[in-house]
Amino acid sequence: MGDEQFVIGELARRTGYSTGMIRHLEKMGVITPPVRTAVGYRLFGPHHVQELRFVRDMQDLGFYAQQIKMLREIKLGESPIIEKQEAIEEIFQEHARYVEDKVTYFTNLKNRLSVVAPDFVDNILIGDC
Repeated sequence: MGDEQFVIGELARRTGYSTGMIRHLEKMGVITPPVRTAVGYRLFGPHHVQELRFVRDMQDLGFYAQQIKMLREIKLGESPIIEKQEAIEEIFQEHARYVEDKVTYFTNLKNRLSVVAPDFVDNILIGDC
């Protein structure tokens, strides 16, 4: 079962990613490059399904492909576990700060809209536009 190989369409079916997105993630180095046949077909294995599930989990947390690639490189690297843990924590903390900045931005935007909206509604209804 560990030797199972399949083409990109089957990987797409198993993971919910489009074939184009799989190619993109491969090109960016986010997933392990597949084996290639003599005629150039990509052959994927069960580990690619696992990798793409990890990618999906990280995307659901708002991480971008480059960040996911960094996490993968840390995981596969030769560094001691404690260094890997510190590097991963740093990436997550940086991402949490990014998310907090976005929350602040959208909260401010929401507040501005609630203040500005009545004036725009009046202008549209009264005809100042």
